[in-house]
Amino acid sequence: NYVTPGCRVFVPARRRMTCPEPDVAAFRGYPVGRGRRTLNWRHVSPLIVVEVLVDGPPRKDLVRNPPLYWQVPSIAEYWVVDG
Repeated sequence: NYVTPGCRVFVPARRRMTCPEPDVAAFRGYPVGRGRRTLNWRHVSPLIVVEVLVDGPPRKDLVRNPPLYWQVPSIAEYWVVDG
């Protein structure tokens, strides 16, 4: 019910707080009508996360991020788009 070009994804059960920021995220059950400034990203998690490869090395999006995103129970799909 909501797609955004910027959010934080909190990865649970990590020793240190880890919260990658995908280029695009799609949510189901997002609290629509609530201002983004008042939203606590720890309480919402996306269904789909998307990274767009543009400038720079793709290591972060292809190597580091996939294992992090798969630790988030709500994420069903991780897309990488070659920009």
